[in-house]
Amino acid sequence: MQRFVHLAICCFLVTGSPLYAQSLSAADILKQVDEKVSGLNDYQALLNDPDPARSMAAMEIMINSGDTILERMALEYGIYSPNPSVQRAALDAYFASKPTLDVYFDAGSSNSDWRFYKPLTQAGGSILQDGTGYMPSGVGAFDPDQNCYLKAGQEQCRARVTDNGVSVHFWNNWYNLKLNDQGELSGAGAFPGINSVATVIPINK
Repeated sequence: MQRFVHLAICCFLVTGSPLYAQSLSAADILKQVDEKVSGLNDYQALLNDPDPARSMAAMEIMINSGDTILERMALEYGIYSPNPSVQRAALDAYFASKPTLDVYFDAGSSNSDWRFYKPLTQAGGSILQDGTGYMPSGVGAFDPDQNCYLKAGQEQCRARVTDNGVSVHFWNNWYNLKLNDQGELSGAGAFPGINSVATVIPINK
């Protein structure tokens, strides 16, 4: 055993690396890059299938695949599509994956108002350094009776996807949000005592 240790130390001193370490050559890296890109191109081809039904089915399956790379690829394809039907399908698939939403609120001059920060912090949110509010919000299963995605672990509605965008429920108010060019749901809704609070939920994050 002692002899093997001495031999290993000698090899390390000569080669500058342990016995088991091997450097990847440029050719090895290029091969792996080509294999990875080729595989992603195959998935991109599924999304771009000329048959709309097959394309949409591929997008929905990929968004719910559990693979972060495939989810992002399919979600980007859907939410940036010029086709409203594809956008809605992407949003439905996204909410069906039961995500935790990152919700940002901006009440403007009322950011320092207790009517803004009190309900926010009581709901598990926080005030950011710039004065805006942040709150994580878990999404649960789809309830066909209420036609909405539930709040995680509850029986109340959290979100409803429609042809016009997404309605999200906070503080007994529905916030009407639409996709913008940055891949965010944006719009406004009311806090208790504050009529209009700008609201943004990044989808493509």
